Amino acid sequence: MEDIVERIVNLNKSSSFRKIKEYFTTKTIFELTTMQRSEKMHSNYFKWLISENFSGSNEYIDDPIYLFLDILIKRAKSQSVDFDTNLRDAILTRKAKLTIKKVELERPTRGFKYDKIGGRIDILIHCDIEGVKDIKHLKICIENKIDSSEHDDQTWKYYYYLNKTDINDNKLEYSNDYDYKKEDCEYQLFVFLIPLQNLVLDALQKPTKYCSCDKYIIINYQDIMDHILEPMSKLENLNSKNRLYLSEYMRSLGIPQFDKTDYPIMATEEDNKKLLSEFWEENKDLILAAVEAF
Repeated sequence: MEDIVERIVNLNKSSSFRKIKEYFTTKTIFELTTMQRSEKMHSNYFKWLISENFSGSNEYIDDPIYLFLDILIKRAKSQSVDFDTNLRDAILTRKAKLTIKKVELERPTRGFKYDKIGGRIDILIHCDIEGVKDIKHLKICIENKIDSSEHDDQTWKYYYYLNKTDINDNKLEYSNDYDYKKEDCEYQLFVFLIPLQNLVLDALQKPTKYCSCDKYIIINYQDIMDHILEPMSKLENLNSKNRLYLSEYMRSLGIPQFDKTDYPIMATEEDNKKLLSEFWEENKDLILAAVEAF
């Protein structure tokens, strides 16, 4: 008993415990607005992140759109989703020149008779592209899910809406107010963004309960954390505004929401992983004793 008491006293004195307590009890800007689990908020943040020019820091780093496409290339390969080889090679070698023309949020799918209810594409990125054979325009359709799941075959509907054909390339019926014009030499990518753990996502086999359309590349918020947010946040000459936006968002992804049982933590930043690992190593005997007591 005295040993347990001593261990509890030491736990409260440990620097790792104090750091963890400060990390998880200090509210982020997003928590203060009660928007930390809002899909609209995360979509708006992603629009800012993917469009922001971080190159003004005088340090070389790829624009976020290239880092995002790196994620899609990796996940598409592991999930056996088609990805144009010329586009893939040009992205990986950085021979492709990408220009984001606009990023739409909640784009309505008007005039699509297959979809009687009507829907909204969460994020639609329009890019012009140079240096890729037979591709001049790139569209990236993103379905962003946090505490909800796909319904009414959303992903198939959005795929049909942008392609005007079904899975067998049969032309579909559209009304006069159909408002999407597919450009010449346009290539489309479809992305399903969800806060799955890496262990679950890495082992995912299609078809999956998360996304009904197998044309979608499934990625998680940890991918965004590891391959976009972390590299951008480490820029030494990052301006104070962008540094605040990045650090607050990164921390908000790691604050658990225990009432959200499917995905209590959306993503974890590297420094917090190290801190949690240090805390575990310092106190694992006490933690295991507490678990055994219950």
